Amino acid sequence: PFYGVDQNEFWVQSNGLISFHGNYITLSNYSIPTGNTYVDFIAWFWDDMNPSNANTTVWYQSFADKLIIQFDTYYEYGSSTDYVDAQMILYKNGKIKINYDYLHPNLDILSNTVGIQSSDNTLGLQVAYNTAYLHDGLAVLFDLPADFIVDVQPAFGFVAEGGNQNITITYDSDGYD
Repeated sequence: PFYGVDQNEFWVQSNGLISFHGNYITLSNYSIPTGNTYVDFIAWFWDDMNPSNANTTVWYQSFADKLIIQFDTYYEYGSSTDYVDAQMILYKNGKIKINYDYLHPNLDILSNTVGIQSSDNTLGLQVAYNTAYLHDGLAVLFDLPADFIVDVQPAFGFVAEGGNQNITITYDSDGYD
């Protein structure tokens, strides 16, 4: 499931995205939620990338409980040296994990987007946008709230880098020891 919709196909987009449709998504990264026509995708390194480099490989394997997509020496467009090694795991229960194994020291990490965008262009979750967030060994996990969380207010919003926002989370412990 992705934003409550079961998906059974995916497309490896050339510019650091996995989408759940075959429509091309541009090399120009945006913040998430996009507010435009780009929907239903996972941005693991949304930037101007070049998967057609002869040294680049993309592997995937499906298991009973997950799909693993591996990006080996995925180059930045216009470079023959600057690349990223990463892995994405899409779990059957809806969790998404992105593992960043290696980012070449000259890779431009200041101009990419990491996050997930639903089919509603006003609903998405951004981890990073044009900031030095990514590094070797980083893992990013998108997980659904536990079923004992019954309400979150506000349910959505934007918190600027370095900012803060009070959020009220309501729990129900009925049935839990």
